[in-house]
Amino acid sequence: MRVVPQVLLLQALLLVSLAQGAELRVMASIFPVADMVRQVGGQRVEVQVLIPPGADPHGYEPPPSVVRQLREAELFFQVGAGLELWAEGLLKAAGAKRVLLTEGMRLLSQGPGGQANPHVWLDPLLAVQMTEKIKEALLEADPPGGPLYEANARRFIQALRALDEEIRRELSALRGREFASLHPAWDYFALRYGLRSLGSIRPSPSRPASPRALARLARRLREAKVRVVLAEEQMSLREARVLASEAGARVVLLDPLGGVPGRDSYLALMRYNLRKLLEALRNEQGS
Repeated sequence: MRVVPQVLLLQALLLVSLAQGAELRVMASIFPVADMVRQVGGQRVEVQVLIPPGADPHGYEPPPSVVRQLREAELFFQVGAGLELWAEGLLKAAGAKRVLLTEGMRLLSQGPGGQANPHVWLDPLLAVQMTEKIKEALLEADPPGGPLYEANARRFIQALRALDEEIRRELSALRGREFASLHPAWDYFALRYGLRSLGSIRPSPSRPASPRALARLARRLREAKVRVVLAEEQMSLREARVLASEAGARVVLLDPLGGVPGRDSYLALMRYNLRKLLEALRNEQGS
């Protein structure tokens, strides 16, 4: 696990405090979800992020202090779909009420056995659905805050739809461009905006790629003349670098989680990734 510097400084960003008069104390598993909750809850909701900046949510090992934090929270917002399997025991011990944000969604599959792909938050229109679920959970837990939650959710959903239009416009000339990835974090994004994944080194993040599978994927990239391998700052880059070397490609670092300076909101995080993708795919087009 690689931890981004300035973690202590960022705790102030990740602990979205209700300076005065907070009605609800809640937790969110990852920063993008926490920011969605903050956007809807405003000053009535105190949001604490469980996974610190730079940590990989798939294999995170929470410290014992997390149980105490969960006991103090009225709601725990999680993506679900297998992203936070480590949270099951914690939630039972703490008794926190969970809100599964992928519940009812039509999910893509990844890895052997067709397990669900949990990376729905990287599609802004699926983030709209997540925002609606967050609003409903807050309304149920705190009915007096209803008018605020309704207004805030409406405003944030407008921003998400504007973001979707912006991404669609920026990527319109690059529809059909292909890439490989370290793991299938960007499949929902690619499906939404007309990009195409040739495959992932780790279809399941917890399972290292076999040398045979890595060689097979490198051959596909060479044959298709694809020179972009997407990787994430929160995961080891060793396999991505091996694949890029064998395929004549380059590793492009994206950030699915944020919570660091310059990526300290969901909207800023997605625009950061859009800029990185535009640069990578335009360079490939011109090569």
